[in-house]
Amino acid sequence: MTTTTTNKSESIFTILENGQTLTMVQGEGYQTMVLPTTMPSAEQFETDGMLYDWAEEQGITHAILQKGIQKHLIDLRAKFRQVKKNETWRLDTAQDNVDEMEWSVVTKPNQSNPAMVKANAMREAGLKMAQAMQAVRVDNDTILASLTAVYGADVASAILDNLN
Repeated sequence: MTTTTTNKSESIFTILENGQTLTMVQGEGYQTMVLPTTMPSAEQFETDGMLYDWAEEQGITHAILQKGIQKHLIDLRAKFRQVKKNETWRLDTAQDNVDEMEWSVVTKPNQSNPAMVKANAMREAGLKMAQAMQAVRVDNDTILASLTAVYGADVASAILDNLN
């Protein structure tokens, strides 16, 4: 494992293609984490039939479905708590936000798209903010609430996933 002092925001496709990712370890900085060989390839991850076949071959389809539902529940809770700037939280609005959430498929990012480059830069800034908060022992719920106020529930959850 090697130590690195910088981090770049990587898509899950890049991580799966490379078979490794940088992960912040408190007191140690960024460390290279090598993925287990049982992870799907980027191509398998991108294609529904291939991903399903991979999960079946690994014998983990049920576990993956449960994990996805758990993550979606976390996203629903974040969406429920979300309050737009200069607005007051209201139960009916919160419930509408939850009811409008949809399941979505992760698509491969287009790195040449200027909007995507800007979004990645903002996400990286959010990750750095979250890392700074975690370094001073701010709990994950507070970090998530802070990120949600700035980036929205989906991006905030993704940033928090990269943080842990």
